Amino acid sequence: MDSTRITILAIDDNPDNLITVSALLRESFPDVKVFTALSGAKGVELAAAEQPDVILLDIVMSGMDGFEVCRALKADPALHDIPVVFVTALKVDKASRIRALECGAEGFLSKPIDEIELTAVVRAMLKINLLSIIKRDEHERLAAMVKEQTRELQATHKSTLNLLQAVRSENDAWRKSEEALRASEEKFRSMVETMPLAIHLTVGDDQTSEYLNPTFLSLFGYTLTDLPTLAHWWPLAYPDEQYRAEIAAEWSRRVQRAIETKSPIEPMEVVVTCKDGSKKDISWGYVTLGEKSYSCGLT
Repeated sequence: MDSTRITILAIDDNPDNLITVSALLRESFPDVKVFTALSGAKGVELAAAEQPDVILLDIVMSGMDGFEVCRALKADPALHDIPVVFVTALKVDKASRIRALECGAEGFLSKPIDEIELTAVVRAMLKINLLSIIKRDEHERLAAMVKEQTRELQATHKSTLNLLQAVRSENDAWRKSEEALRASEEKFRSMVETMPLAIHLTVGDDQTSEYLNPTFLSLFGYTLTDLPTLAHWWPLAYPDEQYRAEIAAEWSRRVQRAIETKSPIEPMEVVVTCKDGSKKDISWGYVTLGEKSYSCGLT
């Protein structure tokens, strides 16, 4: 996913519908890039080529209908994490909605499309996509660690037993991470506003705090009043000056490394001081979407 621009693919065999939805998206998301397809087959092709953040999919189309397209998208390992929103003709079309869920869809919109509803649904899908990115990065990190440890096992027999134990530990961590992230995705689909990660959303050059999700409030106790900007987080979360300096230095190194390698910032393990004085071990990451920045903490 492009970290500086939202991309959305709209699939509908009615050109007028595509013009309308494109205009509504650009009105709600000025930096959005909209791709359109007039057939299901073309939509699947565009999805593979462009890897959009969200797919808006009409149900009734000639050739491949929406259900067939959704099944094709979810069957492709490179595409199955992209949130799919079905566009239904009737709000009470229960049968179509059930079929859509069985195909793997994450959301619904009803025609005629309401701009407020469209904006809310797209924002919810972007959150789901964010979680998928975090999950994918974590999987890649763990896979790389297991691969490196396996290479060391083959290189020296002396450390075999220790390395085997490390591999088992990594596999356990991978399994637990997979279970937690799968549960998080299910919560996103049923209750979009309930986030399984501690999310701190900031906007603008001064990183003004815009949103703290319930998990953040539950874990740390801090509110938007406590954290008007990201800068206020550091002395509260890390009151010990020496530890705060160490965390800041390590974070700067990871940011610089991410810039040099053009890769995501590697999450880091930190000990956060909560509002009530307790401490929690947190794996902390950072993702940008357009002009917004998401700080993500996972216990």
